[in-house]
Amino acid sequence: MLPQKILTLTGLVLVALIFVGCRSRTWHYQKADQMAHCLINEKSNSIPEGLPVDFSLVPSPESRLAPEGCLACPTLPQTPVELYAYDLPLRGKIPDQLQLEEELEKPDESAIVGTAIPPEAWQSLPESCLERMFDFESIRIEADFTKEKLGSDPIVSRSGSNAPKLDLRDIVDLALLNSRDYQTQKESLYLVSLQLAQERFAYTTKFSAGRNGADLNYGNDRNFGATVERLGVPSSLQIDRMLVTGGDLLASFANNILLTFDGPSGFTTDVSSSVLIEFVQPLIQTDVQFESLTQAERDLVYAARDFARFRKSFFVDFASQYYDLIASFRQIEIDSQNYFSLVRAFNQAEAEYSAGLVPRFQVDQVEQSLLNGRGRLIGTCNGVEQSLDRLKLELGLPTETPINVDLDELNELTRLDQLSVSADSANRVLRRLTAALQKPDRAELASTAAVLLDRMIEAKDLASDNGEENESLANFEALRAQFLIDYARLNAERIRLDLDAEIRSESPSTPVIFQRSIAYCNALLSLINRQLNAAELDGEESDVEAIEEYRDSAETQAEEVEALGSKLQELIENEEIDKLVSLINESDVIQKDLNKFVDRLDSQFEISNSDSADADLERIREAALQVIELANTELQGSDLGLKPIDIDMDDAMITAIVLRYELMNQRGAVADDWRQIKLAADELKSVMTLRASQRIDTEPGANQPFNFDLDHSSTSLGLSFDAPLNRFSQRNSFRGSIIGYQRSLRSLKQLEDNIKFSVRNDLRSLTLDREQYLIAVASAALAYERVVSTSLEFRLGTGGVSARDFLEAQTAYTDALSNVASRHIQYIVDRTQLFFDLELLTVDEEGFWGDLRNEDLQPEPYHEIPDWGVPVYGNLPNVRHSSTVKQILQPVFRGLTQ
Repeated sequence: MLPQKILTLTGLVLVALIFVGCRSRTWHYQKADQMAHCLINEKSNSIPEGLPVDFSLVPSPESRLAPEGCLACPTLPQTPVELYAYDLPLRGKIPDQLQLEEELEKPDESAIVGTAIPPEAWQSLPESCLERMFDFESIRIEADFTKEKLGSDPIVSRSGSNAPKLDLRDIVDLALLNSRDYQTQKESLYLVSLQLAQERFAYTTKFSAGRNGADLNYGNDRNFGATVERLGVPSSLQIDRMLVTGGDLLASFANNILLTFDGPSGFTTDVSSSVLIEFVQPLIQTDVQFESLTQAERDLVYAARDFARFRKSFFVDFASQYYDLIASFRQIEIDSQNYFSLVRAFNQAEAEYSAGLVPRFQVDQVEQSLLNGRGRLIGTCNGVEQSLDRLKLELGLPTETPINVDLDELNELTRLDQLSVSADSANRVLRRLTAALQKPDRAELASTAAVLLDRMIEAKDLASDNGEENESLANFEALRAQFLIDYARLNAERIRLDLDAEIRSESPSTPVIFQRSIAYCNALLSLINRQLNAAELDGEESDVEAIEEYRDSAETQAEEVEALGSKLQELIENEEIDKLVSLINESDVIQKDLNKFVDRLDSQFEISNSDSADADLERIREAALQVIELANTELQGSDLGLKPIDIDMDDAMITAIVLRYELMNQRGAVADDWRQIKLAADELKSVMTLRASQRIDTEPGANQPFNFDLDHSSTSLGLSFDAPLNRFSQRNSFRGSIIGYQRSLRSLKQLEDNIKFSVRNDLRSLTLDREQYLIAVASAALAYERVVSTSLEFRLGTGGVSARDFLEAQTAYTDALSNVASRHIQYIVDRTQLFFDLELLTVDEEGFWGDLRNEDLQPEPYHEIPDWGVPVYGNLPNVRHSSTVKQILQPVFRGLTQ
């Protein structure tokens, strides 16, 4: 019965040993992930913001990087070539066609001053460029204006891009899902954690990596015709662990079963077992035993900091790309408006050349600028397409995937820029109006005050939310309406005086009298129109019907004035110019009717007017003083510039030095290289190792596998010693460790200097951005005034303004607008970079910095390393290091040394 029991027990042991490790692949990688995740969370306490709660190495199912099928048993890709195979996981971000049509067909309440853009100007642009242009409301308004004036739509396709519109948060989300670099960084962190898990595993009681199993050996011996068969089943189990003292403890169990068949004694059984316990302890060089664990523990801390720093850098890089991209989109709008202005200027120049008013070379100059403007616009659109493709590569998306940029943030930045330009322009006009008070010129006072109010109204509109009306805005509009009436009245009076002077001259010219009569009628019509505009602002609901009737009457009289011009053309064609006197008489009648019309409106709507020039001047001066006072009040609190960064240069540098993760890692690396000196010095010493073992066997021949007998045991105790008679190689290693430590110190200083340089450069860049922004705003305000004045004088042919003057003004205005947008965007990017360089930029679970546009947030200075950054030179695992190595843990001065 005994052999049968032994065979049964042996079989069970073999089966257990065979199947004890038969775990699935999935179980193994999941256990590895769990352990790695625990270690990463443990070491993340050296990072204030920690790691994302849902941090996982396996990509999300929505990711392009998501594994197909079983992760533990992957298969090769079945479709090596594919296009448009990835759908963006952006729910609600893809507008449907109805939404696009509603957005594109929104009613336009803005009036465009100028002629419609001809169809050939639209059709000369590539379709891809038009698609990007129609993302802007201002371009869609131009297209609607063209359609209204021409009666048909000259643009074949007016829909903007129907690709998903991404804002910065969407871009960061997509990057976290699909970025290959981000996935690689996560994997690198996991690999370091697995290395630490391996080192820690050595300090646990465990089965040894080998010597746990059994052999089955069959032998057949033939000697002089006799056959002996043997079946041997040797088996063993071994466990070991490293000790916190640096020693190794090993325990093993060995069993041997030998069955002999047909031997001299027939069937025989020989079963024996032994137990071995062995202990090895270095007595001098103990620190080197802990080195792999020590370095693995510290490496995971470094890797966790590197990954946390990478997440911040990841956000900063995409924020920079995003703002560069919307700056390019803004340039499309600016170049489009420049192109439209040049188209209108070219059409005006062509008409004037046809009328013989300008030479051909001026038309050629405008056309050359038009061609340059069109080329610049097309180049900007092409650059945006390239930038979008480059962004896709960084996001990990296929380049054929259609994406677009949400322009809400760009529109807000543009609004703020326009507000700054309007406020600066208002300040500029305010200074002009203040100077005009010293001159007794009613027309100049009225026109300048009207322009100032116009700038203030524009600034009010931009500053108010959603264009909400307010009391001060209504007051400004009423004052502007009165000044426009005053200017129109003075203009009509000036023309009437010129007319009277021509009539009373010694040799009056009938054509000149008629021309000035028509001009006087048109001036009175303009005055009436402004009177009615003012009445609409101040009038009550009961006045609405009367105002409409007055407008109908004004249109009727305008038609009569226009009819006089047609009659003059008939007289010229029929060569009956001598009948011009009758037309002058008709104009006199119209003049009297229009003057009565003006008086009636003044009386009914109580429009201010003075009987004498002196009284009128005094009234206009008082009104101008009121406007100046209002403007000073409104503009006094307006901040035209970008908010300054409120941190001292020295405070910023010390903040970066005490907070930067790279510096913390580099200080740890210095301690690592310093520790290598100690380890290399130990190698110069003698080697002394204590060895102890105990072996217990079973009684021979008893065939009892677990009946251990101390009478059959052996005990050994040994001490090995190696004298340091040859330490040539170790001497060189020791000297090399000293050099490595000195290099590490230099690297630490170099990194500190580089960080301080970055911080200083960031602060200088922000100061430069603020100053350049103010200059760009002032330049844009001045350029706008130049464009308005040169455009008007160029069209009227007054002031000696040539086409070159207008083109230079238009180019200056375009460049100034570009500079305003680029400086504002650069300020946002540089501010983000400063917080990143100071280690004050904190990303949330989604990898986003919520204070990106919070310009009220100021960097908080730190003057010493925070608690989460100590020990300064890093921590040590819980083993028995020597007192020398433990100096790493000693407190050091954490702040600034003078």
